[in-house]
Amino acid sequence: TRSTTVEPDNATNWWQDIPFQLVKQRDLSAFIVGMVVNCIGNDSSLNIFSHKSILSGGRSGRLRDMLQRSAKLRLVLECGSCLTVRRRAMEFAWLSFDVSDDENQMVRCFKIPNKSEADSSKIFQDFSQLQKQGGGKTSFGYVNRSGLPERGSWLVEAHHPRWEAYLDELAAVGEVTQLPELGELDRFPVGSSVLTPDETPFPTLNPRHIRADGTIDFDDRERTRFLTNDRYAGQLELQTGDVLIRELQSFAGGESPLCIAVYPTSGAKHYLSPYTIRCRFNADVDYDVRQFVIAYLSSSEAARWLSSRADGVHVHIGRLRELP
Repeated sequence: TRSTTVEPDNATNWWQDIPFQLVKQRDLSAFIVGMVVNCIGNDSSLNIFSHKSILSGGRSGRLRDMLQRSAKLRLVLECGSCLTVRRRAMEFAWLSFDVSDDENQMVRCFKIPNKSEADSSKIFQDFSQLQKQGGGKTSFGYVNRSGLPERGSWLVEAHHPRWEAYLDELAAVGEVTQLPELGELDRFPVGSSVLTPDETPFPTLNPRHIRADGTIDFDDRERTRFLTNDRYAGQLELQTGDVLIRELQSFAGGESPLCIAVYPTSGAKHYLSPYTIRCRFNADVDYDVRQFVIAYLSSSEAARWLSSRADGVHVHIGRLRELP
């Protein structure tokens, strides 16, 4: 526990004095919120102001699951960045719940845009309009009448009505499927302790070897790390045609296109490294389909879909498996 006296005009300094690690102790948050929900009576309201990480990711899934079982989610408000902690912008969210027996599942979702996109009066007007609606959408929000999933993402973009139209557009081009139907997605299965800078017969490709132009820099020996032995060599060996995807998108923004390269025919063997995802197509997937999938994975459309389901710059293999 930590006890701190807060002066009204010094709240920002008090917040910055809290250890940054405390913000990410999501299991502790689930325990505390669970106690609060159990203590308040029926026909009550519960409002939570939290770090945005509560809206997505597996580690906060337990908290979302507990909240959905104990109360009815009514409002998701993404507040954007409003505080800076240790020189890092912190993004927050406001969640509102009803503790009642009402079977209505309707949730209003609203994302406050950047100042460059709209002034405050327009944002307030749009939010007020959303509060009056029983369905449909506004400029910055929408009404979800069927509710949000328990452990799935609660990010506002994840369930926006625009994605239904997007899937219809994809279906107009051809059959809509997902990557697991076309091949196998893998990532480095063990910790970096099996890597060494000392040369062995098992060189791995560092994510930074994958260039933005879709090529692989085989000459960058400084970044190369090697498997310490052959224990995982068979599992991690790369083959011609493997699609390599950086797990980290550009820090310029989570919606930047994925950094992708296709492993070419090479005279030397290379192996998968941490922070790289490998997509290996099934043998029966023809060349044109492979080229289309690679182009789509590199597109801004795919990047927007992925960023709407997960906060931050990490490319989660689970989200890639769901990508239509």
